[in-house]
Amino acid sequence: MFLLHRLSLSTFSATYAFARKLGMRHARVWPAVLRELQRALALLPLVRAELDRPVSPVLIQTDASGSGFGVVYTTAVSPADLRKEVQRPRGTPPETSEPWVVERALGAEFTAPINPANYRVAARGLFQGKSRLAHINPKELTAVVTGVRWASRASRTRRCRLVLQSDSSVAVSALRKGRSSKPGLLSRMRRLAAITLAERITLVVRHVPTDRNMADAPSRGSLVPGPC
Repeated sequence: MFLLHRLSLSTFSATYAFARKLGMRHARVWPAVLRELQRALALLPLVRAELDRPVSPVLIQTDASGSGFGVVYTTAVSPADLRKEVQRPRGTPPETSEPWVVERALGAEFTAPINPANYRVAARGLFQGKSRLAHINPKELTAVVTGVRWASRASRTRRCRLVLQSDSSVAVSALRKGRSSKPGLLSRMRRLAAITLAERITLVVRHVPTDRNMADAPSRGSLVPGPC
């Protein structure tokens, strides 16, 4: 059921650990597993697949640096391209002889513009407190959370299918999977699950090369969208 909303899989952590450790053996269920299963039952009524959910005309790009984060958006991508992207299958495994290429595996079929005039900065800022010491991968997901929170406040990006691009293959892979075993990533994915369930947002995440990520410069303090 949670495959209809993959971020809902971030509810489970102890459950996967329990299954890995016990395998087919019988054992008393851990209290943490019971709590996760109870939480999953509570979330179940919110998980739905709406085939008529519209596609947002807005493309969001996010990025994080060692010191800050940036979120930009554009409406310069053709709505037909965005619609085609959200309808595209998750993909098939490559041939064994083919090398794994991030753009082929995780990238979008459309090419977003790189003209700064086509973009607006939705959010940017500096990491504060303990988040400044975090690894870059949780920081990248923090930028994604910020972008989705911004999108949840506007009618054209709420209750819709939303395409978001990031230049972090780790973040994109984790979001497409729906969960992570890393606590720093999992906590941020749970925030995304809460936002997207509450606002009925279907998040479609794709990889974008760093040299085409217009949120790169804002993540380093620039007021103008663009690659670093």
